[in-house]
Amino acid sequence: MIKAIRRFYNYYLSPEKEFVRRLRRLLGFTPAYLHLFKLAFQHKSSNHDTSTQAYGGQNNERLEYLGDAVLGTIVAEYLYKKYPTEDEGFLTKMRSKIVKRKSLNEIGFNTSLLRELRAVDFVQRLIADGAVGPDAMKRVLVHMIADDPLMNQLSVATKSVPVRAVIETLFEAGRVAADGFLVQHGDDIGQRASVDLRAMFD
Repeated sequence: MIKAIRRFYNYYLSPEKEFVRRLRRLLGFTPAYLHLFKLAFQHKSSNHDTSTQAYGGQNNERLEYLGDAVLGTIVAEYLYKKYPTEDEGFLTKMRSKIVKRKSLNEIGFNTSLLRELRAVDFVQRLIADGAVGPDAMKRVLVHMIADDPLMNQLSVATKSVPVRAVIETLFEAGRVAADGFLVQHGDDIGQRASVDLRAMFD
């Protein structure tokens, strides 16, 4: 009952009702405890002194920790039921592969990009296998400029929040990565792809 009242207030009466309505369009439901959703978008770079503040200085890192633990529990239960004859070592290894930060970042942040790359890979396989003529579809040359160590450090929420410190860090990392790419693959541009999509998706 209390949650229903909170949801009604947040959606119709709250000073932040526009934010709540955007969240509803995104999530499919109206949040009852709005402060938790606001905290999820609060990056640690917007806090100065976190040593004397409750909840880790009011940023999303503690929620991220809790979310990882909940996700780990859900994945563990799924694997336990999915592989009834496997031992603990196998289940632990599988859970680690699924829940690790790199996998989560790839799923959460690069879903649309991966979808496009899979489509390009599919067309390239059709051409290579002779299923379509080389003139029917164009072979796309794919290049990738990346800073994997930095991106693996950042959570999905962090990369989605327009905080100045994060944007400046990403901008500088992108510039350095682009300079390195041009040194290594500058001659490939317009001639050959520097990314092996078949190896990526096999």
